[in-house]
Amino acid sequence: MRIALWALGALAAVLIAFLAFVFAQPRLATGVAFGVNTAPIEARLRDDFPPRTTDARTEAITAAASAFFEALDARQRGKATYSFSDNAQRSNWSNFPEGMIPRGGLKLGELSAG
Repeated sequence: MRIALWALGALAAVLIAFLAFVFAQPRLATGVAFGVNTAPIEARLRDDFPPRTTDARTEAITAAASAFFEALDARQRGKATYSFSDNAQRSNWSNFPEGMIPRGGLKLGELSAG
């Protein structure tokens, strides 16, 4: 019985020490427990890989998108594009039918035939 109580006390002491460590150093504790590096990493992958070559289809798609964008007036361009860092707009995007969720952007009916 004495050995069981001693083992239980030792286990409790180890558990308390571990919890103190986890709360004091959460990033380090995660790395120790899961083998995960949670420290910020500056990756320079752009310098390690050459740019990919494009094929004719990619160039045609890029040219068509550029021509479409150039054909828009300033008001239409503002409605058709959003900033890459616009998290609010990105979180509002939906593919549900228009009646369910209001849609932003440029509608086909707002475009001219020319």
